[in-house]
Amino acid sequence: MTSMGADVEQVERKKSVLRTIRLSENLSKELEQVAAEDGISFNAISVSVLQEYVGWTRRAKKFGFGIVSKNLLKILLESSDGATIDRLVRERYAGVLKDMAMFWYSDASLPSIMKVLELLSLHNWHIDLSKRIEGRRVSLSFRHDLGPKFTIFLRAMLETTVKGEFHLMPTFESGDSSLTVHFSLL
Repeated sequence: MTSMGADVEQVERKKSVLRTIRLSENLSKELEQVAAEDGISFNAISVSVLQEYVGWTRRAKKFGFGIVSKNLLKILLESSDGATIDRLVRERYAGVLKDMAMFWYSDASLPSIMKVLELLSLHNWHIDLSKRIEGRRVSLSFRHDLGPKFTIFLRAMLETTVKGEFHLMPTFESGDSSLTVHFSLL
């Protein structure tokens, strides 16, 4: 009985809906070309584009995100000293994760903030996020290739959020291209 329930649940998750949409001939050709270059079907590339829009692009536009190349971001970070980056993040960027959670999910809870971090890692920030929750202990690990000053930026942002917003005491492990924050839920 249990395995049958799991099978039904799996089928429900894979359900799809057939939709017909109109595309310009040029857009259709471009999508076909991209799909062929990526070795995937036209349907797969179309779904991917739509998921990117729904999952990130419309949210990012509403929150004022813009596109900045990784090289420009590195230049900007490298042009400041670590203490200035830390101070500016704490003064001017504190609360941004909470604001995003409120705006996107109408909820500023820690789980919503973790959903924001997952979205940022998937779509925008050139970071990989791994999270581990064991009982009340939470570990969030970030890997990036933006240099040690981005680690400083990320640490200041996470510390102001975890400590400042939730009054939890985080501990950090960091490297030039990685940061792990640990904290225990109350």
